Amino acid sequence: MTGVVLIWGINVSVMKLAVGEVSPLVFNALRFPLGALLLGALLFRFEQRPWPARGEWREMIFLGILAHPIYQLCFLTGLALTTASHTAILVATTPVFVAIADHFVLRERLGRREWIGIGLSLGGVLLLTAARSPGAASGSVLGDLLVLASGVLWTTYTIRSRPLLKERTPVWVTAWALLIGTPFVVVMGIPGLLSLEWGSLTAVTWGGGVYAGLLALGTAYLFWAIGIRALGASRAAIFSNLIPIVALAVAAVWLHETLPLLAWVGAGVALAGVWVTTASHFVRPAPGSPEA
Repeated sequence: MTGVVLIWGINVSVMKLAVGEVSPLVFNALRFPLGALLLGALLFRFEQRPWPARGEWREMIFLGILAHPIYQLCFLTGLALTTASHTAILVATTPVFVAIADHFVLRERLGRREWIGIGLSLGGVLLLTAARSPGAASGSVLGDLLVLASGVLWTTYTIRSRPLLKERTPVWVTAWALLIGTPFVVVMGIPGLLSLEWGSLTAVTWGGGVYAGLLALGTAYLFWAIGIRALGASRAAIFSNLIPIVALAVAAVWLHETLPLLAWVGAGVALAGVWVTTASHFVRPAPGSPEA
């Protein structure tokens, strides 16, 4: 789980740099095949029943399209418009959306502490989104909203994947979602790839694609699945709360991003709310945290 925290925490800044050189669609088309090849190899090497059964294909196709081409379109476009710091904090609130979905969709009762955590988290998000740095881009609020929308999409993926996880491992579900989603991601990036000046790509884009593909999409998902199995979902979810802290530190040192005081207050309130919510609410084994 420490490996997951480090890989995903660093990955936000890696992708922020990469989408500054190429479009989000092109960057995804470069990195997704790497992650799909790695997880696909692990799937067919270690799973006893690697292929989906006839009744599983329809749901896996839905999950694969939702979790990757649609989710990624919102997430990376949002990241390109806002800062890595904002993105890290907003993505970290996804467990709060999962808890809300459990209450309203699955009719699970939430306790007082959970509602307090949800209220804190959403209030912190409002403060963070309202507080803009003096030099913030005009589209940064839209970027924040797109990142939040990606969190809602990932919540839907988490809820819909739970029936499959009663019969299948997290690695199996994650691998097949990635294998199914990758062709759509590549197709979406083809126009950009065809017009791309390949000689102009720097080490930032190539290195970012390899890092975000092999490590963030492949290795970290495998580590996450191992962590859930070894520690349990609730303890693994608490580890995931450390990801935005690492991401904020990396963005400050590497990208020289700064946040105004009100944004720091919002970030602190939002993350405190996530901690309270995940400490109170049992988060079931999911195919992964919102991948960056």
